[in-house]
Formats: sequence, structure tokens, C-alpha cells
Amino acid sequence: MLTQRQELFTLNLFQGLTQREAWIKAGYSDKYALSNVDRNACILANQTKIKQRLAELRGQVQAKLVNADIADKTERLGHLTKIVRHEVETPVTAGHVIAASHEIALIKHDYEDKSGAQPINVIFVVGRGYQEQKVIEGKDAVKQE
Repeated sequence: MLTQRQELFTLNLFQGLTQREAWIKAGYSDKYALSNVDRNACILANQTKIKQRLAELRGQVQAKLVNADIADKTERLGHLTKIVRHEVETPVTAGHVIAASHEIALIKHDYEDKSGAQPINVIFVVGRGYQEQKVIEGKDAVKQE
């Protein structure tokens, strides 16, 4: 377990400060000769518990970097739901809504996407004669006219 000053020292090192800067910023005395400050900071930085805490902090950052590139299930559902509700800035067509609804159902396991199922063509008439065609794969798709 680290003391409050040791934790501050470790966080300062983690943020890229030198050992001297981390020592002083953590609240340790700077009234000694700089050579003594440097020696004490070096001794502290090389303690096992300080090294372990630094490794833990670096591991947390690495895990966030790895996971930042991959949207989790909740995030994907949130984005798809925004499309269904027309809460996105880009124009949303009926095809987008159907595709998003389909993906939500798959993610939530409402139905499974079966390979070999016959596609269904669905044509939507939106506004003044604008048509959009969407091919829906899967046996659970329903043809609407």
C-alpha cells in the first residue's frame, strides 16, 4: 500500500515528470541539495511497490488503448438505436432503419441469421415517388407491401 505522497510521486512519474520533479511536486522536501533530492527520488522510484504501481497504471492505459478500437455490445446497440430513432446527424433512410433494426435483433439474439435463407426484396415509397430497395437476408424477414 502506498502512502498519499508515494502515490502522488508515482502518478507524477507516470505523467512523464523527472524523478526530481515528481519528488518535489509530490510534496517531499526540496530544501536539500539537489544531489540529495535526486538520490532520494531515485531510491523511491526503485522501490518495488512504486514499480508495481507504475506497471499497473501502464497496464490500465494499454487495456484502454486496446479496447478503445472495439465497440462493445452496449455501444453498438446505442449507435444502432440512434439510427432507428433518427437521432443521427446524417440523413436516415428507411433502409438504414431496417438494417439497424435487423442488427439490433441479431445482437440481442431475438432471431438468428440463418445461412442459406432466401433474400426478400422490399421496396419503400418515401415522400414524392422516391423509392428505396432493400434486400433483407434471413428467413425471419417479413415482406411488407
